[in-house]
Amino acid sequence: MPKSNYLSRRGDTFYFRARVPTALITAYGRTMVSVSLKTSDKEVAKVRARHQREQLDLELEALGRQSRKLADGYQGAMLHLTDGDIDHLCLRYRASKMAQDELERIAGIDEAQRRLDLDIYEDGVRLLRQQYAQGDLRDVYISLETFLANIDLRIPRHTPPYERLARTFQQAEIEVCDAILRRRNGQAVEIPLAPLGTVSYDDVFQLWKRRQTTRPPKTVRAFEQAFEELRANCAVNTANRMTGLEAANFRDRLTGRGDLSKTTVAKLLGFLRAAFECARKDRVLPSNPFEGIEVIIDRQKQSGRTRLPFEADELADIFNGPVYQTGFIPRKSLGAACYWLPLLALFTGARVEELAQLHGEDIKHDEQLGWYVDIHDGDMRQVKTSSSIRNVPLHSELLRLGFLSYAKSIPLGRLFPALRADS
Repeated sequence: MPKSNYLSRRGDTFYFRARVPTALITAYGRTMVSVSLKTSDKEVAKVRARHQREQLDLELEALGRQSRKLADGYQGAMLHLTDGDIDHLCLRYRASKMAQDELERIAGIDEAQRRLDLDIYEDGVRLLRQQYAQGDLRDVYISLETFLANIDLRIPRHTPPYERLARTFQQAEIEVCDAILRRRNGQAVEIPLAPLGTVSYDDVFQLWKRRQTTRPPKTVRAFEQAFEELRANCAVNTANRMTGLEAANFRDRLTGRGDLSKTTVAKLLGFLRAAFECARKDRVLPSNPFEGIEVIIDRQKQSGRTRLPFEADELADIFNGPVYQTGFIPRKSLGAACYWLPLLALFTGARVEELAQLHGEDIKHDEQLGWYVDIHDGDMRQVKTSSSIRNVPLHSELLRLGFLSYAKSIPLGRLFPALRADS
């Protein structure tokens, strides 16, 4: 038999059946709700079905309140609204109102109620249009505050963003009343689709991370810290709500804090730009909001703060220190690395990370080069860039100090086994 009022029949018994909204399926745990009404009387079943519908609405509303902050992409109080934000909020309002009215229509509206609704909505549309023509927002403020409270969003009153939202919201109210009026007159009106899908910042980070699983832990952590700053300093908390303007505001907040240099902010923006670009290329996001968002750095001032080489007396302090005195016993966590790594760094110019991951077989000999270090990636070794793969000759002073003897004593595995890679 055809369904009405969420009723279905199995044998002689009526059942209440309703579909769970797509956005709440994961939280609710089911796609459909089916409950026996324990009666074969259709009129009794209608009454019980209406009660079941009310109970289900309460449950779904409670779940909705828990998930709206993430589903909408907003959190707490918003001090800035883009045109896209306003359109998103008004679309959500129209969709919720039309869906609520659709439930009432499906549940059944008798002729007396239909006529009463016609009177109410005809007067409502006429009043709303009059207020719109006069620029009167007094009634809009009331309904807007109710809507914002229902979705747990606070926007300061008497601010330009709030006023812009109120004027667009007024048009949405007119559209809703007009659509419901047409429904009561027998015209089919579709429910607008509210934007439900979200892409979180963690989705973008994990996508970037999966692109290349051999990245150094240090690099992964640097990108992770960039996303931590984004979460803490951006009003929008989902990636698909991020815009170029919000990215610029994020940059300005970081540079205005005073505890981060412009160079550091530029690095953070670069990390975010690279991660969001992965999402754009994979069609997860339509665009990269961090494209073109840069920090202007005074190169003259920066040149005075670049890393400087050690002076001769500073090197003397290092290599005349306790580590290079007879009888020194290093910590177990350092082993021979505390003796050889500074010397290797001094005489090869290689990065400490490159030297720390060397294996015994990386020390090689060539007729033309002599003894050299083969710096490469693979097999638990990592390099910063492809140009970092190279052969570096061993200085004669390293040979004199006995480095070859040490390397030959460890023919397999890492030269400095006491060291542990970054987690």
